[in-house]
Amino acid sequence: ALLRAGRFDFLVELPLPDVPARLAIFKVHTRGRPLAADVNLAELAGAASEGQSGADIELACSNASLAAIREYLAAYKEKGGTGEQLVIGLEHFRTAIRGTGGGRSARQDQNRSDC
Repeated sequence: ALLRAGRFDFLVELPLPDVPARLAIFKVHTRGRPLAADVNLAELAGAASEGQSGADIELACSNASLAAIREYLAAYKEKGGTGEQLVIGLEHFRTAIRGTGGGRSARQDQNRSDC
């Protein structure tokens, strides 16, 4: 209904970001966050995030951060505050990227089938 005739004068389609652009997006959205030593942003920007938009990557970074916080708080309650550092690990990012739903192309296919 949103894209019915008369709603918008024009529709601009933007291409998905390539690997260097995805790397830059990861760097922006992880700046100042405590990343574990196993996190390689270049690897995440490669095949792991193929087909992801900038918004998908931002969401994945936020979700990875929230997962790390939940894990940290659970460990804190269980161990009574042992002083472990909060870090966002590679597995947090991998899980978050898988949870974004496969990127824009998968969503476009789903939207087309809903019509």
